[in-house]
Amino acid sequence: MSTALSDVAVEIRGPFAGVDVGGRQKGFHCAVLDESDHVVLSRQPTPASVVDWLVGSGVTLVAIDSPRSPAPAGHKSRDGERELVAAGVCNLRYTPDRASLDANPRYYEWIEHGLELFDACDAAGIAAIECFPTASWSRWAGPRGATARAAWTIEALARHGLSGLQRRLSQDDRDAVAAALTARAHARGETESFGDIVVPLGPRILVTLGAFYSDAGDWPTRLDIPVTTYRNLLDTLSDGALVRLHAQLAVNVVADGGEIRAYGNSHTMTYRAGYKPTLDARRAVDAAARWLDVKSG
Repeated sequence: MSTALSDVAVEIRGPFAGVDVGGRQKGFHCAVLDESDHVVLSRQPTPASVVDWLVGSGVTLVAIDSPRSPAPAGHKSRDGERELVAAGVCNLRYTPDRASLDANPRYYEWIEHGLELFDACDAAGIAAIECFPTASWSRWAGPRGATARAAWTIEALARHGLSGLQRRLSQDDRDAVAAALTARAHARGETESFGDIVVPLGPRILVTLGAFYSDAGDWPTRLDIPVTTYRNLLDTLSDGALVRLHAQLAVNVVADGGEIRAYGNSHTMTYRAGYKPTLDARRAVDAAARWLDVKSG
């Protein structure tokens, strides 16, 4: 089961950092994100140099794109990894146990390098969390599908409106920035955890239904769900039950003068729908609530 940060959140202020971990020859791609949405990038060769750079940058929280620990002895993966895949966030390469890491040190060198970085951060008193940028990109932009990873992440990154970035970034640089954005989301209580893996909640929608629906019986007056989940839900509902609003998040609303708020990526949008409710619309919202197992609010 995933754990929402809102249940255990603490106040943390930036700057925030993200680190994309490579092997010993490749080193680390790092990004620092300040409170004004400005990013500074850096390449560092060793865990010690990363920590020195983080300390010099005043970083309060860093998200590291690497497993924080191996799988338990005798296991080929960690519980959180299997939960993340089962939740449909994205796929990933599983982390085996310590014996398997030791048996193939060249292949798993980057994991060992990441473990060393976590230890170095702990020793320096820098708060560090594990992240997986592909999961973060998936939450911000939806599944990649057949889109090239570069195009997918470039478009998703552009939505955040960050400054200080070069026109051309490597995928490792973009993943480091995604990690830094994940660290900030974590500090704001906008993440959930699958084991040690911290994943942004992504854009969500809050639908408040009108009075017509409030008196209709035993079904919810509010829906609070991920935008990507709601998009997927559209295929299960009849066209006559939906009002399409073409906006940045392509949100949809079924309501009689109700209100929908789409929030995420540091902005809020509010829309109102004014049309005569139909039985189909009522059934659509009821079906959505049952499908998402949302309780009456």
